[in-house]
Amino acid sequence: MAVKDSIEGEVSLKKAHDELERRVDERTAELGKANGELDRQIEEHRRAEKDLQLDRHRLKNILEAMNDGVYIANQQYDLEYVNPVIEKEFGPVNGRKCYEYFSDRKEVCPWCKNPEVFAGKSVQWEWHSFKTGKTYELFDTPIPNSQGTVSKLEVFHDITERKRAEKALRESEERYRSLVETMNEGFGVADERGVWTYVNEKFCKMLGYSCDEIIGRPAIEWLDEANRKIFNEQFTRRRQGECEPYEIAGIRKDGSTVLVRVSPKPILDETGHFRGSFAVLTDITEMKKTEESLLKAFSEIKALKDQLETENLYFRQQGRIRHQFSNMVGQSNAFRYVIYRAEQVAPTKATVLVLGETGTGKELIAAAIHQMSPRKNRPLVIVSCAALPANLIESELFGREKGAFTGADARQLGRFDIANGSTICLDEIGELPMDVQAKLLRVIQHGEFERLGSSKTIKVDVRIVATTNRNIEEEVREGRFRPDLFYRLNIFPLTVPPLRQRKDDIPLLVNAFTERYAKELGKQFTSIQKETMKTLQDYNWPGNIRELENVIERAVILCPSPVLKLADKLEDLTRSSSYGLRTLEETEREQILKTLSETRWRINGKNGAAEILGLHPSTLRARMHKLGIRRPALSE
Repeated sequence: MAVKDSIEGEVSLKKAHDELERRVDERTAELGKANGELDRQIEEHRRAEKDLQLDRHRLKNILEAMNDGVYIANQQYDLEYVNPVIEKEFGPVNGRKCYEYFSDRKEVCPWCKNPEVFAGKSVQWEWHSFKTGKTYELFDTPIPNSQGTVSKLEVFHDITERKRAEKALRESEERYRSLVETMNEGFGVADERGVWTYVNEKFCKMLGYSCDEIIGRPAIEWLDEANRKIFNEQFTRRRQGECEPYEIAGIRKDGSTVLVRVSPKPILDETGHFRGSFAVLTDITEMKKTEESLLKAFSEIKALKDQLETENLYFRQQGRIRHQFSNMVGQSNAFRYVIYRAEQVAPTKATVLVLGETGTGKELIAAAIHQMSPRKNRPLVIVSCAALPANLIESELFGREKGAFTGADARQLGRFDIANGSTICLDEIGELPMDVQAKLLRVIQHGEFERLGSSKTIKVDVRIVATTNRNIEEEVREGRFRPDLFYRLNIFPLTVPPLRQRKDDIPLLVNAFTERYAKELGKQFTSIQKETMKTLQDYNWPGNIRELENVIERAVILCPSPVLKLADKLEDLTRSSSYGLRTLEETEREQILKTLSETRWRINGKNGAAEILGLHPSTLRARMHKLGIRRPALSE
């Protein structure tokens, strides 16, 4: 029994010993773990202290590298830190309180007593230092410290130059505002939307509104639909940097219209973006009325001047024709018969149709009829129907009222007005457009017409002498000439014979032309070679008297001896005289003739000769007249 108890006691003792060892091991493990955690915490603390030192060093470097001044003061106003900028501005601290250091004060500055500075709030304010003579923008920020209290970090930002610039800007704005308000012109500023942000008093008076009624409202509110379009187009140009002046009409408060010249300028920000526009506005309402009155008066004066110049032109032309008529020579039966027929019809009022080839002197015969008529004291009015543009010939013949068509700025008398009581020569009447032929027929039948742009009938007493080198009867058959007009014109036809049918007149004409051009050139000729005269009489003269005159003039210029002879063979004269102009007039003539042939002599309209050649129809007709291009009688 005793042995058994002893054994059980040993067993229990062993268990207790094992339990004790286990607990010791657990405690040892716990202590080891705690020591490891303590070591880790110690290491983290050391690392944090090191990081804090690095942060402090970095912060110090930042503060000392700043362009702004920085200082830190505690709640007792002791300066804990100042950066080099502060020391440079205010000198060494030497243990002084912040109010002593910055302001040389004996007590705390009133603004430092602000409880918000040490109550967790940031404060921003401005301060002028009499010590440095500068103005600073101050930023106060509370920062907690290791003692559990709050210190003040204050940043000094020097704004002296900015304040000076702001002051200068304010003074400049005041000066310019005073200038703008005393201007005689209106002045306005609009933002990028076209809304007025500023207008001066003169601008308000222009529209009859107060400034409060205008500012803040879109500029287009004072414009009608047409002028809104103008404004929008111009404002778009401002966005693109353009600033050309323009004119626009606004509506006043009383409903009347004010005309304004706008001189704009775009407003751009520092990046070049459009931020609006300002403009000087000049009231030109009265100026426009004055301009219109002056233009009207000028138009009337111009019309009178043009009328006088036209009459003078006809009188000078009359003198030239009289001179030519007095020098008309001829002894052939054909020529004498023409003069006889002219003498028969001259005293009457009958309409005369003078027919004949180009260069036969049809215009001189027309002038002769006028000079032998009772109307000889009035100027003979000659109208070249081939030279006048088709779109102007009606207004040239019958006149026009102001505004009859675009460009008709004044009333203009027509050729029939000027020829009232006299004779009008319609040279190359076959060139008249069909619509004008109808009006001409009315003048012949009833002696009346209306000016373009007017319904008033004008009565005139005009005798008509028409000339043409065309076969008018053939033109009538082809539908290019009105038959009723032809019958009215053909009352007294008179045909001027070509030079080839007046061979006996050639010596007289040659002597007359030689004497005239020799006198002009200061030369003297005693005779004319017989061979020369025979050559001249044998030539066919397709250009008639005009060609003969040109040949003699050329011979007088080139002949060095007192005996007149031709410089070149007659058949080569035309080719040799035009050789030098081949690349100019002759080339142009051939091109125009070719184009007219291809278009069947159609000048106007789509695919007409004028369009193909790239010319205005009136320009083409003028070139045709200058180059002597006439539509053949049988041309389609």
